[in-house]
Amino acid sequence: MNSTGHLPSRISITITTIFLISCLVLTPQAVYADFHAFTPSVADAYIDKLNPNSNFGSFVMLDLSSGDPNLVMRILLRFDLSSIPPGSTINVAYLQLFYHTYGNNDPAGRSLTAYQVTQDWVETESSWNAYKALNPWTTPGGDYSGDGAASSTVPSSVSQWVTWDVTTIVTAWIQGGQPNYGFPIRDPNDGSSFLHSLVYFNSRENSENQPVLKVDWSTSRPVGGGISMPINKLAVLTPYLAIVGLAGAVTVYIAVKKKHRD
Repeated sequence: MNSTGHLPSRISITITTIFLISCLVLTPQAVYADFHAFTPSVADAYIDKLNPNSNFGSFVMLDLSSGDPNLVMRILLRFDLSSIPPGSTINVAYLQLFYHTYGNNDPAGRSLTAYQVTQDWVETESSWNAYKALNPWTTPGGDYSGDGAASSTVPSSVSQWVTWDVTTIVTAWIQGGQPNYGFPIRDPNDGSSFLHSLVYFNSRENSENQPVLKVDWSTSRPVGGGISMPINKLAVLTPYLAIVGLAGAVTVYIAVKKKHRD
């Protein structure tokens, strides 16, 4: 067999090698998913319109009341998310409170909404009128944003978890740079007159079933052991690609020259 029979195979090998290395270079860095249940909350309390200057930050229950415009109670709670790496992408986030019991009329079916608190409130100082001592809310009953508000329905039976999809809110904190002052939870109709009821959730002071914030996030990690910063793979492998390309060109040139001699 003469050398012309080797020409296609050499070219094929060269092209295949370049293609494989190019795939390696152009492949994005691996994305790693992390899931964590943050519990308990680092601060929680309820605020009471009937007792506007009283603090309820040390109670084992978080009370939420609606149905009587004068008997309104709302919940405040916050979680420490500082362990989520900067630059992470939030995939999903769920806030969960354990529905312990209720008072007055059965609240089953009522919609309760989680918002974003916009003041840096203090658990042991917050009240209906103030977010901390000598610092009144702009609006009594708490300052909050409706951006990303998440609603959940009170279930038909007690002793179970109620879940809010707060992905948009947590994303705003982690990816959007907004301050994490936690969540207020209220019945969006709590200023209206209808059948009055109380909902009791376990607080962080409770010995079991404390508030939980479940977060799933993704991070891009560097490739290679012991490397602590991202790698520009294209820059690293460019010299090797050049060598492979040169070798391929030389191989083709020699094969063509030999063919002409034969």
